[in-house]
Amino acid sequence: MIFSLKTRQYLLYIFLSCLVLVLTPWWYVKTNEEYVLYRRADNYYASRDFEKAARFYGLARQKGLADPELLKRLGDSYLAIQDFASALEIFRNLQSIKPEDLSVLVKLAHVYSLNGMNGKALDIIGQALQKRPDWRTARIWKARILAQNGQFSEAIKLYYQILGEYNEKS
Repeated sequence: MIFSLKTRQYLLYIFLSCLVLVLTPWWYVKTNEEYVLYRRADNYYASRDFEKAARFYGLARQKGLADPELLKRLGDSYLAIQDFASALEIFRNLQSIKPEDLSVLVKLAHVYSLNGMNGKALDIIGQALQKRPDWRTARIWKARILAQNGQFSEAIKLYYQILGEYNEKS
């Protein structure tokens, strides 16, 4: 015998430990692939590489992950790479999942305005303002959309109202 019984036990223990160290990450990636893709997309999103982020968020979505935050970041990534049609589809889907989220309504209105559908965008901003009339962000978006639509006097009036409120609070 080359090795004693005790040495063989230690070698077997070391071999099995190495095997576990190698197989555990592989097993985790294979069983949680959608979450790994999501985290990878988050890293690209944080580093502002929106094309790769959109690709990996899309892959995570295809694998079955349907988290509203994933959809929001996927839509934002599509906006950043100027894929407005895909962004519109994502934010419509997100709005049906989370109809109470007013920030989604504002994003949806923004995407409609980027797609040249200013009337629809104003309707959606109107819905957000019905639920929260004093929301400055939605009012600013409404003014922007009005200006894009050529309704400059209404947009300027709304900007003055917003600025007047800001000066009163300062």
